[in-house]
Amino acid sequence: MPITTPIILGLPTSHLPLLLHLLIETPASLSFLLRPESQLPLLSSSSSSSSSSSPSPTIKSSSSSSTALSSPRSSTITANQATEARLILRNFGGLLLSVNCLVIYLLFRHRFSSVGLRPGNGNGKEGEEEELIRGVTACLSLYHVFPLYRAWKRICMSSSRAAVDGNEKKDLREVLREGGKKEGKEDETKKTLGGPVVHFVVHMIVGGLMGAAGLGLL
Repeated sequence: MPITTPIILGLPTSHLPLLLHLLIETPASLSFLLRPESQLPLLSSSSSSSSSSSPSPTIKSSSSSSTALSSPRSSTITANQATEARLILRNFGGLLLSVNCLVIYLLFRHRFSSVGLRPGNGNGKEGEEEELIRGVTACLSLYHVFPLYRAWKRICMSSSRAAVDGNEKKDLREVLREGGKKEGKEDETKKTLGGPVVHFVVHMIVGGLMGAAGLGLL
């Protein structure tokens, strides 16, 4: 005797967890994409502090240097660091968005196949598997748009970063103490997994191939 699956809201009960995931993660993905500052309070505080900051005279003395060292500096970030943080948050939002598109495709795959958006190359079971792979590939290809955009922004920022860093006024002791460490960290981030240029090329190739496969062009 065949087992009948209960249907709620036009979907089998086994599909309801996917629907709940979609309802929960859609606002989260939009929040990371449109308002990344709401996910990281340090960004909003840094933007407000940078807008309200004004140049003030400083007195160089032993007491002032000791208070400067004891004052909390971790609560402020530079403009480049804030931009990097926003790009990372939007990258995560793009990942959530691609997963949500995959959930939509899995929930309503029969409607996509009936319209004929992603026809399979074979018949029967092989055609269904091919159609499923193409649909999943097309949904995941959307993710590569966001690291591609992040790599492009990092390439554009690298040209102006040296000029911005050169305009910053720093104390001589701070330069001697932290200069080498900061340069090492910047070089390390630039060379992580090949750097932004390699990221741009890789995501452009992989995302383009996945998009073409999802649309049935390969």
